[in-house]
Amino acid sequence: MVDTRSTVDPEYTDADFQMVRRIAKHEAGIFIPESKSTLVYSRVSRRVRESGMPSFHAYLGFVQSPAGRAEMEKLICALTTNVTSFFRERSHFVHMEQNVMPGLESRLRSGGRGRIWSAACSTGQEPWSIAMSVMSSFPEAASYDMRILATDINSEVVAQAASGTYVESETDGISTKQKSQFMQADDRGNLTFVGNIRSLPVFKVLNLNADW
Repeated sequence: MVDTRSTVDPEYTDADFQMVRRIAKHEAGIFIPESKSTLVYSRVSRRVRESGMPSFHAYLGFVQSPAGRAEMEKLICALTTNVTSFFRERSHFVHMEQNVMPGLESRLRSGGRGRIWSAACSTGQEPWSIAMSVMSSFPEAASYDMRILATDINSEVVAQAASGTYVESETDGISTKQKSQFMQADDRGNLTFVGNIRSLPVFKVLNLNADW
């Protein structure tokens, strides 16, 4: 089988950059500053090569055609930024544990339901951090109607998040106690969320800029 993907740098003009900016804004509500032309090229040129297109112009025409809808999703995924970490902005989680969880626990014990939404969950560090905070404050939470909806526009990072598996270097924000309580290590140095905590997060692909 012949590999038709090009190894030549695809032609890229300012008009192509402006078109990418318009597509990102229209399709996903992503604003790309004028200063990010080089960043766009580095992220999108791989998609252009793998699609076998000779230029950005040809590629962008294709993704906007009916036949290019699947590739449009891959383009948007290439443009999204997935910067996250466990317990990022720790004060938020302290607030949740001290001020939100007592009332939420009371509601759950009374037969109510608890719902928390991580609207841009990236590779899952935020919803898993929320789940750990919930379980640390209310260990029986998984036995009640408690769910954490975790959504992101990027299907690849959602799949990674749903796996609940991370290399150890990515788990620096998690305490030793929480790792022993909620995670299990494998022989490759990966840590995976195990046990009742896995029933709390529900992972879905969602474009906030499209029809829900």
